[in-house]
Amino acid sequence: MSRFPIRSILAFFIMAACLSFGCAQPVSEPEVELAHFVVQTREPTDPENLATDLEARFGAGVEVEQLFGDVDPADDPDGMARMFRASIPEQDLPSEHPWDNAYELEEEFDLERAEPDASTTLEQVPEISQVCLVDTQPPGDKGWSVADIRAVEAWELPPPAGGKQYGEGILVCHPDTGWAEHIELDASRLDLVRARNLLDTGPANAMDPLDYEGELLNPGHGTGTGSVIVSEHEQGEVLGVAPRSTLVPIRTAKSVIQVFDSDLARAVNYSVDAGCDVISMSLGGRAFFGLKAALRRAVRNNVVVAAAAGNCVRFVVAPAAYDDCLAIGGTNIHGLPWRGSSRGSAVDVSAPAEHVWVAMRRSANAPITETSAGQGTSFAVANVAGSAALWLAFHGRDDLIAQYGSGATLQEVFRTLLQETARVPEGWDAGSFGAGILDVEALLQADLPALERYETEATEFVTGELELLSAVLDRPMHELRPLMASFFGTTPLEVDDRLRRWGPELIQIALSDPAGFDNLLAELAGEEAAGMPESTAADPRSVASARMRSDIAR
Repeated sequence: MSRFPIRSILAFFIMAACLSFGCAQPVSEPEVELAHFVVQTREPTDPENLATDLEARFGAGVEVEQLFGDVDPADDPDGMARMFRASIPEQDLPSEHPWDNAYELEEEFDLERAEPDASTTLEQVPEISQVCLVDTQPPGDKGWSVADIRAVEAWELPPPAGGKQYGEGILVCHPDTGWAEHIELDASRLDLVRARNLLDTGPANAMDPLDYEGELLNPGHGTGTGSVIVSEHEQGEVLGVAPRSTLVPIRTAKSVIQVFDSDLARAVNYSVDAGCDVISMSLGGRAFFGLKAALRRAVRNNVVVAAAAGNCVRFVVAPAAYDDCLAIGGTNIHGLPWRGSSRGSAVDVSAPAEHVWVAMRRSANAPITETSAGQGTSFAVANVAGSAALWLAFHGRDDLIAQYGSGATLQEVFRTLLQETARVPEGWDAGSFGAGILDVEALLQADLPALERYETEATEFVTGELELLSAVLDRPMHELRPLMASFFGTTPLEVDDRLRRWGPELIQIALSDPAGFDNLLAELAGEEAAGMPESTAADPRSVASARMRSDIAR
């Protein structure tokens, strides 16, 4: 990271003057607000050189760091080594709109890409959560979710030669708020050597300090979701799906609603470097090129990657919206979709999400024995991640890699079996909630698919902007293309070019006001409004960057 030392030098002279002549009161420098961007250069460079270029334009106070640290040139098809996080004093930027500033950076410095490093997503929105959270009495049986996915039966299955039960030997990386001491999250099940803290606050071993509070903050969230994966304490009340797997906590956020895009991408990439076998993401971020690259690297390295589809906004959020990532919807004890679950064709399967009993620890003074019935696809994806650990241990991860070689990734094979073995209740809406409900016993019992099956299918997912927008908005591409043509005032053939430029900003607008964007699409399609809660903006186009609005008005 490169920083100009001007402020430090100025502070030194002020202090020296005070010591010599006396000062009535300490002189404090006003705090400078920084705007953050993720950028990708066209040619290889280093943070110091990029910082020098930016400082020549914006002056002192610029900070630049490599987004992913050291990157293996032999495993870098997406140019991750050329991705950086740049922070610039807001007062020195030409516009108040973050996207206009990003476009300015991209053009002035001939960058391949530049986007704001946003810190807002809609994993759960307080304003509309009342319409999706269920206020019925939770089941008295605290193990109902484990029984519902038939994990108990799966534990009793004898594994093939070389295989193990209960997820033994499998590492599950867990980007979230970190971990806290709790009887349902036995420290022996945590790898605190590999654990990482990607935030500025909290211990290096990813312990959640539980010392923050606020409407959008979620202290203890990682403890609750982690317990769904690994809990197995003789005095506890909650059973994890893979109780002998090992959890690697990665402190990535204080909130599952406000997650810096760069931090989530770094967490995914670190999970690969840490040697994890599964990544479980009970949070969401905006779709951006660095997150896409990190996911692709994880899948190439035979990591099973799964994420929550989203809560209370209907749209599927990133990273679940990417084809490279498993998207998990939510259900309840009756085998019905949880009403707050995001839905759409991007969802692969669903799993328990309504009134799932988990470890509860929201403050440092809270007891370490409390449990609660949580709601959210955060818990659904934790069920699937635990199931992935069971499956990898059962067949032996190294044996699976040897069997499929370069012909198929473990992500592809697991996705195939996950969907083919899912339980399908009567009247199930597969187009909205995936192939069915997770069935772990059937998953482990299923024969492994032949390698030839993947040799005749595309084995690498490439999610274009139209495809990604289609997944987020749950509109088929053949329907979305003419709507986007109408939106931009252009022809359907030119939509791809427009979305290559404006797609990431459009997705952020959609996630910032899902109701307004859905109503806009209905208007463009000549349909009635979808009946979602009242939107926060009269027209989502009004919050677009000046550059996008100019393109729309052409």
